[in-house]
Amino acid sequence: MELALIAYKLFPERGLLAEKMAASFPLTTNKMWTALPDLHALCLCDSDVLHLPGLHPVKGACPVTACQQSMDSLSKSQRNGHAHDCVRRELAENLNRLH
Repeated sequence: MELALIAYKLFPERGLLAEKMAASFPLTTNKMWTALPDLHALCLCDSDVLHLPGLHPVKGACPVTACQQSMDSLSKSQRNGHAHDCVRRELAENLNRLH
């Protein structure tokens, strides 16, 4: 169950949908409609690669503007690590500029 709780923190839409699906009573029409955006978000996500919040590719490229490397040029196992390294590097550079 702990893994599910971690997944729900990373992907809140999963937690919201799981909560609605586990209800022991029929959902109201309004609650069904409020579940649609969460369901839509899950349908659109790239389930082959787990991207942490803020590390999702932007138009298929690294989210760091200074990099813009195509994520398709990297193996799936390298994509999240690449984005994470770039974001950390960019943050470190920005912090050094502040001093």
